[in-house]
Amino acid sequence: MKPIILTSIAVVSALLTTSVTASPIVRKSFIYTQQTLTRSPWQLFSFPAGKFTVSMPGKPTQESNTDEDGFVTHDFTVVNGEAVYLLTYSELVNEVTQLKSKEIFDAVCEGYANDGDKLVNQREINLNGHPGRSVDLKATDGTSGKASMYLIGNRLYQLLLINSKAEDGKQFFDSFQLTERK
Repeated sequence: MKPIILTSIAVVSALLTTSVTASPIVRKSFIYTQQTLTRSPWQLFSFPAGKFTVSMPGKPTQESNTDEDGFVTHDFTVVNGEAVYLLTYSELVNEVTQLKSKEIFDAVCEGYANDGDKLVNQREINLNGHPGRSVDLKATDGTSGKASMYLIGNRLYQLLLINSKAEDGKQFFDSFQLTERK
């Protein structure tokens, strides 16, 4: 039984690192933001297939990625002034959903750290009784970030804000809601 758990942890680390490595997309977008300082009005964005709504400062661009194992992530990104807002979600495979939420969140945080971000602060949160974690990040280039993640059934949602001026993103994080309740 122990090898299965260790294998599952390795799988979740690899899979979540894949979903977390949307971070280079965010970092690439962040470089773009340094040249584009226009701010957009906030608007509510809904994606029925993703079963969520969130307020973002502009209409997000959408991108879906499938890795070699068939693991699919859906990314929604808005670049606004010097800030990058990213909401990503993925359907977790059965081996991963057998893990405790803490193990999954630890693997995501490990992915952030492996990507060069320093975990400044972490705390447990929840959304309508679903487990979550909030993380403050600091990149080696001084860029600040915040992330919130939630495990809802077999779906992992991650909200990430990257901003060199440490904007708090309260409206973004507080607006995230599920559109389908279990």
